[in-house]
Amino acid sequence: MARLLVIEDDSLMRQTLQEMLALTGHEVLVAENGELGTELARETLPDLIVSDWKMPRMNGEAVLLNLRQHEPTAAIPFIFLTGEEDPELYRKVMEHGADDYLVKPVRFEKLMQAINARLKRHSTYNLQVEQLRRHVTQVVSHEFNTPLNAILGYSSLLNDMLAEGQMPDMELLQEAVQSIQQAGHRLHHLNSNFILYSELVTKSKTEHQLLRQQETSEDWSHQLEHRLQTLAERYRRAGDLQLSLADIALGISPVHLIKMIEELVDNAFKFSQPGQPVVVECAQESEFVAGLFSITDQGRGFAPQKLQDMPVLQQIDRQHYMQEGVGLGWPIVKLIAQIYDARFQIESEPGKGTCVTLLVPPPQAAETANGKR
Repeated sequence: MARLLVIEDDSLMRQTLQEMLALTGHEVLVAENGELGTELARETLPDLIVSDWKMPRMNGEAVLLNLRQHEPTAAIPFIFLTGEEDPELYRKVMEHGADDYLVKPVRFEKLMQAINARLKRHSTYNLQVEQLRRHVTQVVSHEFNTPLNAILGYSSLLNDMLAEGQMPDMELLQEAVQSIQQAGHRLHHLNSNFILYSELVTKSKTEHQLLRQQETSEDWSHQLEHRLQTLAERYRRAGDLQLSLADIALGISPVHLIKMIEELVDNAFKFSQPGQPVVVECAQESEFVAGLFSITDQGRGFAPQKLQDMPVLQQIDRQHYMQEGVGLGWPIVKLIAQIYDARFQIESEPGKGTCVTLLVPPPQAAETANGKR
């Protein structure tokens, strides 16, 4: 049973929603205007809010913005009911962080579908946050402290030598600078992944697709090539990276696509040895698939089911192999794929390497999906 808050100025609509939602087993609170609804939300912290858009004393937009600015109420799922079927209003509502937008009159079955979907998504989010919390003192603390120790150790050594009037020789100086730079890249990658993972699990699919429309897809292949070459250099395996990229129109955020490929290639380097090639290919497909990306390595491989069942913040066979990372790369890849209805195929066998194939939808498919409510 969930606690629901209904904010609606029409008394008949408010009473009807209260009675019908109560019949489904939920606890239902009601408020007759936005001001009272905001106060009640802060006092009771409901699991979900259903609100009218046009109301006296504080409209739905003001309620949403107010609650999103306070940490205890910032993540509460928010569903708007409105009598206006206006695409611009829909865009505005979703950009402000609403979870859904239904036009009156709305069938009760449709409203319940929206409520159940948002409650389920919020429950999944809470579970993911709990997983983050439980693991943060284990793998995460180690992964942050290891590069920090390298930075502090080498910087302290250089500082002490300079304080004593000693000039470090070029070999030591080069080793220190390289180690500090590598540790900095590692920390930056960890921090960026935590921020991105948080955004992916808290923002709605529609919000991400709206952001995609604000990006440009020009020269994405050159950006991807640069990022992958930089990654290969960090692993000191520039000669192992083999690229064959076609310049195609994308139905996905270029930023998100590059991130997915980068994480998959990072895993390919991580789970293979120097001298073993990592091949990244992109080819134009059909009218239903904009592009087919494949990332192939000749590393140690694994049973594909292990990857499907892998919890957040855990890594494949970590108990048998020492490896960097906290286990956020694959969850990030899966979440991005879900946003854009991209598909994966994984072929892997222990001792024989791995091939991950990503099928990306064309622009028109993404626009069609974005038009659905």
